[in-house]
Amino acid sequence: FDVQVDAVPVTDTRAIQIGFPVTFGTGAGYMDRTIWRKFIPSSYVASVIGHEGPQSLCALLRRRGFATGLTAGTGDNNDAFAIFNVVVELTKAGLENRQEVVELIFGYLWLLRNMREWPAELIEEQIMLSKANWQTSEEPAPSEAVVQIAGNMHTYKMPRNYLSGGRRLEGGAELQNAIKIVLAALTPGNALVTSISRSFEATADQAEPWYGTRFRSQASSMDRRRWEAARPAAGLGLQPPNPFVPRSLELKAPRAPRLARGVVPTPPEQRRLDDKWLVFFKQDTEFGVPRAYICVELLTAYPRSSARVAAISRLYELMLVDALTETLLYDASIAGLTFQLTLSAPGIELFF
Repeated sequence: FDVQVDAVPVTDTRAIQIGFPVTFGTGAGYMDRTIWRKFIPSSYVASVIGHEGPQSLCALLRRRGFATGLTAGTGDNNDAFAIFNVVVELTKAGLENRQEVVELIFGYLWLLRNMREWPAELIEEQIMLSKANWQTSEEPAPSEAVVQIAGNMHTYKMPRNYLSGGRRLEGGAELQNAIKIVLAALTPGNALVTSISRSFEATADQAEPWYGTRFRSQASSMDRRRWEAARPAAGLGLQPPNPFVPRSLELKAPRAPRLARGVVPTPPEQRRLDDKWLVFFKQDTEFGVPRAYICVELLTAYPRSSARVAAISRLYELMLVDALTETLLYDASIAGLTFQLTLSAPGIELFF
């Protein structure tokens, strides 16, 4: 593509979206569609580009004050091609320095393209997470299941994939090459860069015919030279092994039949009562998934003692979650774990 686009959104958002088409075919350099659907190689690449750990692209952009978030993955997947998208949610400073943001992105993509091979430990980790998510997922509603199965029946030839197609990853000899083909598509010469902001209203001189979105397009050849010369910034790398990946999915208690209508379930069992703690426990036998939930309520009136303290407490809540995301919470969320800190009327609620 020799063009980049400045688009005017309806809402007041700021973002950069870089789209890379991955073309399906059987020749050299093309992605075999059957291999794409079998291995979903883009998910491995997206898991690294979209990571939020200390060595990630997202963390670097946040530290420089350029971004509030980054996502990566495929969209517009059809029989001819798929689009791999990298989307960065920008701050005002990020919008003002968007060319630097794009160069940082392409520098990181250069790092990934020039690896000898995709790390085996990252492949194994993604497959294990996929297996865990599949085995711990709750049964969908009948209408949702019908829509999913009907779509997969058009996509996959083997009936075994009607249920799990697109959701369960598997390894194989062709996977490494498939990942390399995806990475080979993530180059400046194969990129459509779109900047999104209401600030482009004054310079937008075109409107697309379907939704009337106003935009401006311009040649990208001059910028592309800088993008092609971009190299990874200091501190960028691959994420370390995720310590929260489950190694065992064995249930602590067998699943029991659902209670009949009108039958009152057994209440939680009190395990501790003293001057500091009141603790209850209830063993789940209904949902049949290897998950445990802990809810801690700290009784204190201080967070609501005044308007000023309430505002400061809310800021602390946001800052704590933001600080923990890079070093702890992101890895936990990938492994299916959750954490919430909420300031409530009784005090502070912690949910794991």
